[in-house]
Amino acid sequence: MTLARIDPAQPRDWIGLLPAAAELAKSVAGTNFVPAPMRHDVPAITACILYGDEIGIGPMVSLAKISVIEGRPFVAAETLRALVLAAGHEIWPDVLTTNAVTMAGRRHGSDIISRVTFTMEDARRARIDGKPNWRMYPQPMLLARASALLCRATFPDVIGGLSAAEEFDDAFGTDIDPQPSQGAGTNVRQRRPRGPKRQPQSPTVEAAAPAQIRPLLPGEPQPAAHTAAEPSVERPAALAPEPERVSRGRLGTLHGTYRRKGIMDRAARRKMATEVVGREVPTSANLTPDEADKLLDHLRHLPDAAEPDVDSPEPEPELPLGDDDA
Repeated sequence: MTLARIDPAQPRDWIGLLPAAAELAKSVAGTNFVPAPMRHDVPAITACILYGDEIGIGPMVSLAKISVIEGRPFVAAETLRALVLAAGHEIWPDVLTTNAVTMAGRRHGSDIISRVTFTMEDARRARIDGKPNWRMYPQPMLLARASALLCRATFPDVIGGLSAAEEFDDAFGTDIDPQPSQGAGTNVRQRRPRGPKRQPQSPTVEAAAPAQIRPLLPGEPQPAAHTAAEPSVERPAALAPEPERVSRGRLGTLHGTYRRKGIMDRAARRKMATEVVGREVPTSANLTPDEADKLLDHLRHLPDAAEPDVDSPEPEPELPLGDDDA
C-alpha cells in the first residue's frame, strides 16, 4: 500500500490553503468519495483535508483514510505503516504467527532497529482476546496492535498523533473485518457473531397401528383401499435478514451532538431516540443508518447548551458504543 505524499518539510501557507481546502470540500461534499459520516458536512471535510496536509498526504487520500471519532483521528493500522514507508523509513514484520507478532522498524539513515511485540497473552491481559475478530483473525489483529505501538514509539513525527482504528474497536466493543483492507474513513458496518444456521427439523410421524379387518358379509362390496392422509406439517417461516446497523463513525457524531445540546443523561437520550424513530431503542448501536440520520436531524434543530464554566470539571466521557448508552 502506498500513499501520495506531500513533503511536510516545505513551508505551508495556511492562510492561503484554507480557502482552497474549503472550496474543494464544497465541490466533493455530496459525492460518494466522502465517507457517509462526513458527507455534506463542509467544515468536517475541510478539517480532514487540512489534517491530512499537516501529516503529508493529499486531500482525497485524507478523506479515504482518516476518520474522526469523539474528537480523535483514526486510520487502519496498514495506513500507519504506509505513512512510515512513504516518509522513507523502514517497517516490516519480524515474527508473524497466530500467537505473537513482532514488528521491526528503522528510521532513514539510522542503524538502530526498533522492535515491538504483541502476543495473545497481551490480548488476554487486556481482555480483548474473546472478541469475534480476535477469535477469527488473531494474526491480523496482532499485526495491527504491534504496528500501532511501533509507529507511535519510533515514528511519532510521521503519523502525527493518528491512532489505529483497530485499537478503537477493541476499546469500545465494535468489530471490523480485517480481512479485506478497509480505509478508516469508510462507513464500516458493525458486525455481530452469528451462530450456526438452524436446520428445520421435520417432525417425527409415528406409524399408525393397522386397523382390525373384519370378514366381509355376503353381498357387501369390497371397500376402496384406504390411504392415510399425510399429516400437515407447518413449515417454519423464513428468518428475516438482520437490519443494517449504524456505523461507528455515525455513532461518534451522534454522541458528540448529544453533548453539544447538553443531553448528558442516558435515560433522556433513550427516551428522545424512542420518540423520534417511533420504536423502542435500547442502545444507540441498535439504530439503523436511516434512524440515526433522522435523530441527528432532530438534534440539530435543538439549541446548543450554554458553554460550561471554565472552573467546572469536564463531564466523564461516555463510551460511544456502550451497551447501556442510547
